[in-house]
Amino acid sequence: MAYPPIPLLPSPPLITDEPAEFDTKAFTWVGALENWTASANSAGEYIDTTAGEVEADALAASNAATSASNSETAALGYRNEAEQFRNDAEAAAGDAAQIVHAPGSGCRMRRGRRMRRMRAILTQRVVRRLRRITLFSAATTRVLRRLTPSPIYRNVWGPQSVKL
Repeated sequence: MAYPPIPLLPSPPLITDEPAEFDTKAFTWVGALENWTASANSAGEYIDTTAGEVEADALAASNAATSASNSETAALGYRNEAEQFRNDAEAAAGDAAQIVHAPGSGCRMRRGRRMRRMRAILTQRVVRRLRRITLFSAATTRVLRRLTPSPIYRNVWGPQSVKL
């Protein structure tokens, strides 16, 4: 809605006017006051309504600023969490490399208890770190199962697996 215009009043009667002219101006001026009052009240309502809309817009802007600040804080938290997941994945990759390159892990694997235990510990370490990553997929599970070919180490994947 556009601002309602307030009409101008006719020229008021002056004390220096002749009595007949004074009366004519006075009656004309008083007659115009009714329309002028209605227009002034309409303008006041418009101003009140517009002020309410401005206050609502200011509140919405303040809420949007707070929401943006909260989103920024959450984004920083997600970034830190992603960095932690990356670090966990790098550590798991390092542990996997230790398993693959561990003495006795090749074709001529020693059958000793000590080597099997070391391989099981390293495999469990890899599994623990990868389970911290929320995007632990079925493909990752298949890769890790290939790292543990013996049924001795399969208990890492079963119901008796190590809790994180």
